[in-house]
Amino acid sequence: MAAPALRACNQCPIVAECETVVDPVRSWFDGVCAGRLWRNGRVVADCHTAAGDDFAPEGGDLHGGRADRVYAREAKAA
Repeated sequence: MAAPALRACNQCPIVAECETVVDPVRSWFDGVCAGRLWRNGRVVADCHTAAGDDFAPEGGDLHGGRADRVYAREAKAA
């Protein structure tokens, strides 16, 4: 059910800003924010961990979008 929102996030130009504004950890957010599926403020899936066809867009997967670039910057900074 989160696949359409995750696909949209992966093309969104404000992925990092979205997470800053929503602040899912502090707000105990449930839903999709910044290319990640959150439950009680914890990441439960994203375009890298989501498995199964429910998370794959038509004709491809979720990889290669803007959310991927944000994840890459975060990994590099860590």
